Amino acid sequence: MWLLDDGPLGNLASFSPQVAHWPKGSLHVAESVGDSAAQDKSGRRQALLRAHGEGGPLFVSHSVLPGTPAWEMLYLHLRKDTTSTTANLGEHECIAICAHLRADLVFVCQDRRATQIALSELGRGRVASPFDCWDSLRQDGLIDDAAFLALCQRSLRGDRGLPGVPWRFRM
Repeated sequence: MWLLDDGPLGNLASFSPQVAHWPKGSLHVAESVGDSAAQDKSGRRQALLRAHGEGGPLFVSHSVLPGTPAWEMLYLHLRKDTTSTTANLGEHECIAICAHLRADLVFVCQDRRATQIALSELGRGRVASPFDCWDSLRQDGLIDDAAFLALCQRSLRGDRGLPGVPWRFRM
């Protein structure tokens, strides 16, 4: 199960997938990532977060409650040195959720710093690139090959360090 950070959520929203046939709860977001969708002037992120698949809402939102181990990790470990109250909040919240609330979720991010922190905190197999998520959606029959390639191209736009779609996903 995939817990999307803001970048992958934006890529998926800009693609505007047809999700009516997707199972409810197919994707997950941290509360702060969902809240930040209000800044999307196109309205696509908000629409995607409100979308319903087969049987109910497509997205499940998770929050970190005060006094819990996830809250301690978030505010006493990951965010103890932040100078801005919102800088990387979504990324950090996702890491705390994966670490303490949902061991079945894989954090999907494309920010390099967030990926390094997440790998250090969560370990292998708990952090994935957007390409992995798109490939999983394709393998599950939720998107077709054309949609997969379009999402891969959208994911490349913000990252000038990648030479292209990862070789393992070439078709």
